[in-house]
Amino acid sequence: MMLRAFYILVAIFAVLNGMTMLLAPETWYEELVPGVEHTGPMNTHFERDIGLAFLAFGLGLAWAAFHLDRARPIHVIATIFLGGHGILHVYEIVRGHLPAEHWILDAAGVFLPAALMIALCVPSLWRRANPAFAK
Repeated sequence: MMLRAFYILVAIFAVLNGMTMLLAPETWYEELVPGVEHTGPMNTHFERDIGLAFLAFGLGLAWAAFHLDRARPIHVIATIFLGGHGILHVYEIVRGHLPAEHWILDAAGVFLPAALMIALCVPSLWRRANPAFAK
């Protein structure tokens, strides 16, 4: 099922991202995410806080992948996190707080997953993607 595969893929990346932010914040900041230095100076405590959010988000999607019949509330909450993250990036690019190159830098890792999560919140798309969901 495509929704299960999508959840598992996003969950893996979110958990790995969160664990890296928690366990190796300097490496995450300095080597793994292109353009992150545009968001401000390294703050280990804040980065670990965000790592916990990514870890919770990823674990929630992992649970949802194996409980598709009960996944909608988790999906909505995960969409608020991931969609909000994407909207924040758009806002900061448009306002000039992030360089325009972030339209490209953030396309695959921020904007695409957020757009897919938001689209799946539309009830008709949700039912098509998740036949296990009983309304």
